[in-house]
Amino acid sequence: MSTVQYLPAGVDHINEIIFFIGTFVASLLGLLVVQRAIVKYGRASIVFSVCTVMAISLF
Repeated sequence: MSTVQYLPAGVDHINEIIFFIGTFVASLLGLLVVQRAIVKYGRASIVFSVCTVMAISLF
C-alpha cells in the first residue's frame, strides 16, 4: 500500500510521516555539512570526531 493511499483509507500516521521527513532532511543536512568541512580543511579525520560526539551523546 502506498503512503498516499493510507490517508483516504483512514489510517492516520501523520506524526510518523513528519518524523521521517524531518530525520531525512536532518541527515542530508548533516551529510552536506560534514562533506564541506572535509573539503574545507582537507582532513577526513573530522568524520571520526563527529562519530565520537554522536556515540557519547547516546549515553
